[in-house]
Amino acid sequence: SATVVSSGGGVRISSGGVASGVSVNSGGFETILGAGKAAGTVLSGGTEFDFGVTSGTLVLAGGHERVLRHAFASASVIGSGGIEAVSSGGVAVAPIVSGGLLVVSSGGAITGGVSIVAGRALISGAMAAGQQVKFAGSAGTLELANLAGFHARISGLAVSGQKIDLDGFKFSAVETATWTQSGTSGTLTVNDGAKTADLTLIGTYATSDFALHADGKGGTFVTDPPLKAPQLVEAMAGLQGGRDLSCAPVHAGGVALLPGPVRVAATTSGR
Repeated sequence: SATVVSSGGGVRISSGGVASGVSVNSGGFETILGAGKAAGTVLSGGTEFDFGVTSGTLVLAGGHERVLRHAFASASVIGSGGIEAVSSGGVAVAPIVSGGLLVVSSGGAITGGVSIVAGRALISGAMAAGQQVKFAGSAGTLELANLAGFHARISGLAVSGQKIDLDGFKFSAVETATWTQSGTSGTLTVNDGAKTADLTLIGTYATSDFALHADGKGGTFVTDPPLKAPQLVEAMAGLQGGRDLSCAPVHAGGVALLPGPVRVAATTSGR
């Protein structure tokens, strides 16, 4: 039967050891030493100290997965109220943020991309080119605290509940967001008068699709807000009784771009 660790208890996986399906309750802990492996651990309020290799850890409310130096945590799912913290020298491989918090500290890294269903991914470490941050739900925040180390592409940005948070970008009336399309992706450039961020997004957008907001802590939120009601009325009127005007490229977030300023909400996302 699977090992269950209760409050005050712990399990230690030595170098070369393997454990599967351990459940760690509040107050308990699991420690994986170098070259040790753990698969399918469930953290229900407990803590996993990873110095080795983990896969498929489920971090539930109150749970805390600590990915320490030289450790690899693959395919962790971070639920609401859970935390995965990647220290300097640690690596998170294809994590899924599903309501919880992923923190990648300076010196830490992500490989294999990251999916954000809900919750927040705070990246102060590195994310190399060739990866994607995928917004996979209707909410979630990608917080970028180290732009110099972030080279991944971003996909799925489509609704106002999804946010890119640029740490240290002071929101003001002079701050701008500019989009440059290039094939099936493009570059979003945000400038606050002192700093510039160039972000690669997958999809078809226009400059007018993006909105900037203060994040409440000295940075800037970037969102792709939905059409407002007056815009929808104007757009529908532009269809002239339902006749199809010239077919335009479909906005990657589910908005068709028609000639001129009119936009029509589509039923599905093309991202």
